[in-house]
Amino acid sequence: MTVTVNVAGNTPPSVTNSATVSCGGDSIPHTANDPTTVNPSVLPDLTITKTHTHNFTQGQTGATYTLTVSNIGGAPTNALVAVDDTLPLGLTATGLAGTGWTCTVSPLNCQRGDAVASGGSYPSITLTVDVASNALSSVTNTATVSGGGDTIPGNNTASDPTIIDTAALALRFIPVTPCRVADTRNPAGPFGGPSLAGGSTRSFPVPSSSCGIPSAAKAYSLNATVVPHGPLGYLTLWPTGAVQPLVSTLNSYDGQVTANAAMVPAGTSGSINTFVTNDTDLILDINGYFLDTTSSTALMFYSVAPCRVVDTRNPDGTFGGPILNEGTTRSFPITSSACGIPATAQAFALNATVVPSGFLGYLTLWPTGVAQPLVSTLNAYDGQVTANMAIVQAGTGGAVSAFVTNNDSHLILDITGYFAPPASGGLQFYTLTPCRVLDTRNSDGTFGGPIMSGGTSRSFPVPSSACSVPASAQVYSMNATVVPSGFLGYLTIWRTGVAQPLVSTLNAYDGQVTANALIVSAGTGGAVSAFVTNATHLIFDVDGYFALPSPPSDTRAYSSTDR
Repeated sequence: MTVTVNVAGNTPPSVTNSATVSCGGDSIPHTANDPTTVNPSVLPDLTITKTHTHNFTQGQTGATYTLTVSNIGGAPTNALVAVDDTLPLGLTATGLAGTGWTCTVSPLNCQRGDAVASGGSYPSITLTVDVASNALSSVTNTATVSGGGDTIPGNNTASDPTIIDTAALALRFIPVTPCRVADTRNPAGPFGGPSLAGGSTRSFPVPSSSCGIPSAAKAYSLNATVVPHGPLGYLTLWPTGAVQPLVSTLNSYDGQVTANAAMVPAGTSGSINTFVTNDTDLILDINGYFLDTTSSTALMFYSVAPCRVVDTRNPDGTFGGPILNEGTTRSFPITSSACGIPATAQAFALNATVVPSGFLGYLTLWPTGVAQPLVSTLNAYDGQVTANMAIVQAGTGGAVSAFVTNNDSHLILDITGYFAPPASGGLQFYTLTPCRVLDTRNSDGTFGGPIMSGGTSRSFPVPSSACSVPASAQVYSMNATVVPSGFLGYLTIWRTGVAQPLVSTLNAYDGQVTANALIVSAGTGGAVSAFVTNATHLIFDVDGYFALPSPPSDTRAYSSTDR
């Protein structure tokens, strides 16, 4: 009997082949081993790999694959090398390029004639594709390499199975008077105690709370406050039923009571999950929720250039001084400010900053004309300048009310947009699985280091990140975290391509790791710019975006039998 084999180009220098004979009435099996020396190949042997990062999404533009050709043979290539790619239904190529390669998109082919040494690889090829709005949930892309003197075709093909997530659902907003959903300082219950133990996860079924949130809600606008029992590395919020994302909602390294806003998609049974690294109590307040576009009363979002509405450090006036006295309430008619907010606005996207005279138990913002709710917008127990984003329903005369507890405090309100009935230019909200866009603590790169130097600006093209944010996004819902080297006067984030506005996103006078949610418009190339007064690392997480309504399209799903 003769056994014929092919020898791979990367076979070890010594192998052993074994054969066994049995049956025939012989009760003792017999095995023969044949140690074999494998001489180094004197021919090239090409292989190809094909990879992508993160799932693709229906309707996504600019998704990418990476193709890499390597030579695992014992000699350099000696002829033209060609790469061919076969896209599955639902993907359309928009680009194919690699250093030193000559490529065409139709057909998908790249070629080069220079040699690659034994054990070497050519520069990678990037294939850019658009994903159809009705693409199947799973597709497989295949690429093949040929030529170069390769005589072993068995390893010349690579397949890359790709998960296609369902397109994000378009949502519109319903504001509510702020309401307390959960407080683990209360007696044990679904929305009360016990405290959250470090390293644990807990779910809160928001529609089952006493806040009257319907089960049809697809996402929530929340304010999360931690009351740590000591240092708290971070808190993360995300939809129940999904894998915990590698992002953070807020941090409290110094163990201070800390608040931050968050847009969180509704998960299984309308629930959201919480994870904390260390023991803490948790408070969740809600100021609105998102429904699908079939709702006749839900509001669209309209972005504005960041604008300072109120600053009580200025001379006395409707939107200036005096300082807010402890235990007092004051109203601000947002639609009468110089920021151009129309009377049709029914809720405002604000960034509130307090400059306390000392310990500040809490600040509460709510719509003027209704009773003050038992919620808080932010806290400053350490008396530090503190900021937090808040979506606040418009009250009587388009006004919002503010109340501060202990000690007098100055108040600053900046606005980045408003919610109003559907009209031309209105944007709808699309949720994303929370995703880390950038972290300057990582290696240098577009979305990595270096650390930001004081007094400098830097831009980040969000749609080019790995977070599947489409180029159609006009506004982002994000969480910004600073890791300062020391005192940080302020961070400002705004859309790239326009002058830096006279507003701030957050402050960290005490040099602590500090986070704040924000709604920021996309600028040139979909980028946002960041300015810091002092040296700091910067982290961006994205949880959604606002975009124009999509035009009607073919909703027929692709079938494997389509031609």
